[in-house]
Amino acid sequence: MNGRSAEFARFDPRREVDYIRNCAREGAAKVVTLGPFVFFCTPAGDAWVLDAEDRFAACVMRDFAEVPFEIGETETQWRVTWPATFTHKGQTLTITTTATGEETKMRGALVRELDRSLRLARNSGGLRGPGPA
Repeated sequence: MNGRSAEFARFDPRREVDYIRNCAREGAAKVVTLGPFVFFCTPAGDAWVLDAEDRFAACVMRDFAEVPFEIGETETQWRVTWPATFTHKGQTLTITTTATGEETKMRGALVRELDRSLRLARNSGGLRGPGPA
């Protein structure tokens, strides 16, 4: 391996983004938790990535069309451009685009599932970088 922990090397958020986009294209409602990240899509063809620890968000699919998502990597971490933030209060998830202040609000069964996933992601301990496992 190239100096990364096995956990970091196995995790590729780009692959997860592709997966959640494919689910969104099919009109599925799905939630995937991986480390501190939550990937989800709605039956309306929208897909998002959330950073549960820092409360950042990025839309990766809107109305069945891909939205560009900037991500890069170094030897020890992923570099993500997060164009939005989110809040989660009760049964409402609100995503706010940083540049415009535009808000997207979600409610219902998917938000209840996101609630469980966000708690799990916050308690995940993140993804370790290089060093002993």
